[in-house]
Amino acid sequence: MERLAAEEALAWAVDPRSVQVVCLLEGTASLAWAGGEQRLAAGDTVVVPAAMGSVELRPWGACVAVVAGAGGQHLVDPLAKESDDV
Repeated sequence: MERLAAEEALAWAVDPRSVQVVCLLEGTASLAWAGGEQRLAAGDTVVVPAAMGSVELRPWGACVAVVAGAGGQHLVDPLAKESDDV
């Protein structure tokens, strides 16, 4: 599980071995991927398919989210800024 506090866009590659669950704890944001985007408000949760590729959390102001997935350590490793991929 990874806790993200962001005021700017944060992109990462979804590990193809595990779905991820993104829960927005505070603020508002959108979760974007190639071909789509989902608006999120505090308390909203989305399941991101393992085959999604890259996603980008785009906060509207400050937000706090939790990203979780099966598999432990390999979930944290893909969390890297790759804004140009989305």
